[in-house]
Amino acid sequence: MERCVLLVEVTSPGSVTTDQVDKPAEYARAGIEHFWRVENLTDEPADLALFRYRLDREGGGYVLLEAHKGKMTVPTPVALRLDLAGLL
Repeated sequence: MERCVLLVEVTSPGSVTTDQVDKPAEYARAGIEHFWRVENLTDEPADLALFRYRLDREGGGYVLLEAHKGKMTVPTPVALRLDLAGLL
């Protein structure tokens, strides 16, 4: 995963702990700079959220940059405009 700059994980109801704890720790150990997690545990489009994290190399884990709902614009690591509710 040396060339991976961004990894996006989609959380499912049956793997919440794995997706929120175990996998981010694994990705941080691999040195992946940006990690995003998409969550919707209710199946309602308005509840879909995207959490953006950046690797804290000194601390060895991820730091939350922002949590998004609805429409979002992100400049880095890739410029992106997205309507999260429109994904469901």
